[in-house]
Amino acid sequence: MLIFCTAINRFNDPFRWHTYREKPMFAARTWYSHPDYGPMIIDKDLLQMIQPVCKKIRDRGSDHELLSLPYPGANYFCAIPPWHGYVQTFFDTASKQTIERLMGELNSSAPKWILYQRQLTTLRLHEVVYNQGNPLQQRYLDQLIEQKIGEGEWRVVYTSNLGSSRQWGQLWDNDWMLIQTR
Repeated sequence: MLIFCTAINRFNDPFRWHTYREKPMFAARTWYSHPDYGPMIIDKDLLQMIQPVCKKIRDRGSDHELLSLPYPGANYFCAIPPWHGYVQTFFDTASKQTIERLMGELNSSAPKWILYQRQLTTLRLHEVVYNQGNPLQQRYLDQLIEQKIGEGEWRVVYTSNLGSSRQWGQLWDNDWMLIQTR
């Protein structure tokens, strides 16, 4: 009975972690013919969110300069190598030194494009769990990005809130921003 119930639950809720929620198997998916990778099955909402990102980057040039934070999903889907090898900058796995180096590079010579998945609730949770409630280096990275946008040095050209949800009475924010730095 336990195995049966677990299998049914996994079929209906295959994956859940912070703001990441996968829909039931075979639900809300579509066949997509990717220009570089060929046919694939992809979540319809994810496809709707990521296609405009790739299009804006292609249409406005410099399609070899994309930093996707914290994961390189956009680099993969848009067929653009990760900028300076940054493939993962998530809160509990990227070192303070890695984020400091990234911030220095962003201040001195940023890539033309940044796709930033801003997750402040998840960031705060990681600060509490992993850093005794003190700011993680990604908090300062977020502040740098917001400062550059606020001062007009960088501009947001596309946004999405794909993945935002309410759970346990709390909003798990998930704001995607495609930022053009020059």
